[in-house]
Amino acid sequence: MSRFSVSLFFLGFFLFGCNYQPTKKTEFSSPTPYRFNLPDWAPLPAVPEENPITKEKVKLGEKLFNDPIFSKNEDVSCASCHKADLAFTDGRKLPIGTSGKLGFRNSPSLLNTAYNTLFFADGGVRSLELQVLVPSDTHFEFDLSIPKLIDKLKKDSSYNAMFLDAFNKPPTVYGITRAIAAYERTLVSFNSKFDKFYYEKDSTLFSESEKRGMQLFFSPKTNCASCHTGIHFTDRGFYNIGLPVYESDPGRIRVTTKKEDFGKFKTPSLRNVAITEPYFHDGRMNTLEEVIEYYNAGGEEFNQKDLRINTLNLSESEKQDLINFLKTLTDQQFMVTSEAQNQALQN
Repeated sequence: MSRFSVSLFFLGFFLFGCNYQPTKKTEFSSPTPYRFNLPDWAPLPAVPEENPITKEKVKLGEKLFNDPIFSKNEDVSCASCHKADLAFTDGRKLPIGTSGKLGFRNSPSLLNTAYNTLFFADGGVRSLELQVLVPSDTHFEFDLSIPKLIDKLKKDSSYNAMFLDAFNKPPTVYGITRAIAAYERTLVSFNSKFDKFYYEKDSTLFSESEKRGMQLFFSPKTNCASCHTGIHFTDRGFYNIGLPVYESDPGRIRVTTKKEDFGKFKTPSLRNVAITEPYFHDGRMNTLEEVIEYYNAGGEEFNQKDLRINTLNLSESEKQDLINFLKTLTDQQFMVTSEAQNQALQN
């Protein structure tokens, strides 16, 4: 078993085993339930019964998420790799942790992560609460043990007050994981041009190119929707798409140990894809144009790629139509920011 697996096992045991004591409802000082503000057609995220979302937890979780106190040298936070204006990605090929240490996987968007059932590109963690623990003592991320983090938080009067508001207890590993997970579940995103066109039936929004691109996306010719499906544009499955894969990160096999899972990674959501570059689990491609070219050529011939990935023979206009459609999947607030930034660069 790897060091990562052993660490996570004992942290999980500490969190859910010997240290877990159900909190009596009478100990809470009038927690305020959190209400999601979603369009009628969007599903509510699944929230665990043991961690109901309250405004107090969300406020605490947001503060923890943005605070570099989490890292050994207090130089990075969760928000360093998950920036709000980049759909909670970081725009880098690989993330940078404490002391400038380089990670080994591209930072995924956290928007709509509340709807996931497995986390990380290899699906190695089964809850947002447990996911919070992973970067803590990982040497190239925060490199700080949970006990040391708790000691730091207990010395901060504002954190003590906020933990008491949220849990009626001083800082604990239970509270840290529940608060950050509660905050991350509030990061929902359903305000794209596609949403207005498709779910809210505003047929005037799409250009002819975007309509053609949508038809291509859902057609047997491209087969995009066989994996990028549903309201989140992902089936949450694990596939080998033919990319070169190395022993340092062999994909899903790290979790299952099954030979057939070598080179398989989780299907990412395509929501907000216009601003979440670079792409793929290791950030090897910088633009949507590169991604489309890769699939158009039928991928590469490594590690027994999925049989659905074949040469597409798209024309130049079809490629552009497909890219124009993909851009409609990005929330309007991000598209406005992206367009403003592009304009500033041109000037």
